[in-house]
Amino acid sequence: MLASHKGSVFGGLFMNPQPTTEQFQNNLFEEIRLLDPEKPVWIEDESIAIGQIFLPRAFWLQMNRSPLIQVGVDQEIRISRLVQEYGQADRDEFLLIMSKIVKRLGGQHFNRAKAELQNGNMPGVMRVLLTYYDKAYRHSIEKRKDKVMKVVDWDGVNMDEITDALTILKTQVG
Repeated sequence: MLASHKGSVFGGLFMNPQPTTEQFQNNLFEEIRLLDPEKPVWIEDESIAIGQIFLPRAFWLQMNRSPLIQVGVDQEIRISRLVQEYGQADRDEFLLIMSKIVKRLGGQHFNRAKAELQNGNMPGVMRVLLTYYDKAYRHSIEKRKDKVMKVVDWDGVNMDEITDALTILKTQVG
């Protein structure tokens, strides 16, 4: 994780401090240099900002022009993964971070998530937070729906479905 961040508002939890944008971009360049230019590169769709640092603009613009594979994962699997990843976070720190998205989440949803957090119900918290994140993801995909080459449902475990979709897309695009 070159960015020392997972991309969401919670992405810095349990991570080392982020490098500077300049250091991150230098590290990214060095990693890209090691790639085989004859092979496709698959990148998780991200915004230009990852935490407090930024992808190189030209790199991000190329990402936005590139084909997409949309991966769908059942909500309960996602909730379980999020609880596993963030469930041990300090509740006060989690609430402080969650308050950064209160406007986008909406007061009613924020209050429900806060109540679930105070009751120690992390699956309930994640369920509420996913309403915000899913809406944001849908909006992002909708803006680039012409780029979606394939939609793959993933069970959260078996990578064969994803690998097969990437292989098929490689032959179609490349």
